[in-house]
Amino acid sequence: QGNWSNEVEVKCGVPQGSVLGPLLFLIHINDLPSAVKTKSLLYADDTTFLNVHTDFDTLQEHVNKTFEEASVWFRANGFLLNENKTQNILFTLKQPSDHISNNFLPCVKFLGIYIDNNLTWKPHIEYISKRLSRVIFLLRRIMNCVPESYIKSAYYAFFQSIIRYGLVIWGNSTKIEDILILQKKAIRVITKSHQLEHCKPLFIKLELQTVINLYIFDSISYTLKQLPSQIFNSNIHLYNTRNKSNIAIEYCRLSKKQHSHVITSKKIYNNLKHLVSKYPSNIFLTKLYKWLLKNPFYHLSEFFNVKDIQF
Repeated sequence: QGNWSNEVEVKCGVPQGSVLGPLLFLIHINDLPSAVKTKSLLYADDTTFLNVHTDFDTLQEHVNKTFEEASVWFRANGFLLNENKTQNILFTLKQPSDHISNNFLPCVKFLGIYIDNNLTWKPHIEYISKRLSRVIFLLRRIMNCVPESYIKSAYYAFFQSIIRYGLVIWGNSTKIEDILILQKKAIRVITKSHQLEHCKPLFIKLELQTVINLYIFDSISYTLKQLPSQIFNSNIHLYNTRNKSNIAIEYCRLSKKQHSHVITSKKIYNNLKHLVSKYPSNIFLTKLYKWLLKNPFYHLSEFFNVKDIQF
C-alpha cells in the first residue's frame, strides 16, 4: 500500500484490469469484419464467422480462406489467435463425406450455450441438467438448517438463473422435460414434500414459475422488443380479418424451423395479442407474470389450449 509501480509503455493490446480496457478492446477489434469477406459476429472477445455454400468442398475452401484472412488481420493488429480454442461446426441436411465431417465438431460451446450440429439442444440440456442436479444436492443439505424463504432465495440464485440463461433459444426443445423433472425435485425439496407429491399446487404455493412458464414469459418479452421489425398480417393484405393484428408466420418446410424460437415466439405473441394492445408493455408483462404464477404449465400445448386468456 502506498507504493507505485514503474510506468511502462503499452505497445501492443490493451491494459488489463483498467476501467477503459473493455472499451479500448472493442475499438481495437471493431474493424475486423471489414478485413474478412464472410459474415462475422462479434461479442466482447468472441468472434464468429459464418460461411454458407451448397457444395461441401467449396465450403471448406471458404472456411480456410476466412481463417487465413482473420489470421492476417490478427497478426497485423497485434492479436494472438488461440488455435486450440478455434472451433468449426457444420449445419447441413445432407450427409457430408468423412474427409469433410472430420474437419468439423459435432458440438461447440458458444457464449455459454452448447450448440450441436443437429440443433437438438440435447448437449446443452444435459450440461445444465448436471449443474441443476448439484444445486438440488445443495438445497437438500440446507433444507433442515434454514427457513423455507432462505431455500427459496437459493433456488432463485442458483437454480432458476441457470434455467433462464438463453432459454428463449433452447426452451422449445423436446428435451425440456428433463429440466422440468429436476425442477419438480427442487420444489419438493424446498417444501419438504414426498417424492411423489403433485407439484402444480406447490408451484402455486411458492409462487415459482415452471420452466415452460419461464419460456413463455421470456419469449413474449423477446418478441415485444422485436415488434418494430415484425411483419403483421395487415402488412400483407388489407382484408379485415380477426387475425389481421397477428404477426405473420412464414411457411416452414422443416419441422426444425417450425419449432425454432423465431416461430414459437411469434405464436406465443399471437395467442396474447388482445392483451398486448390493452396495456403498456411493462404493465402487460407484470400481469402476465402474475397470471402464469397461477397457471403452472408442464407443456407448451397447455398454454395454447387456453382460450381467450384474460387478466
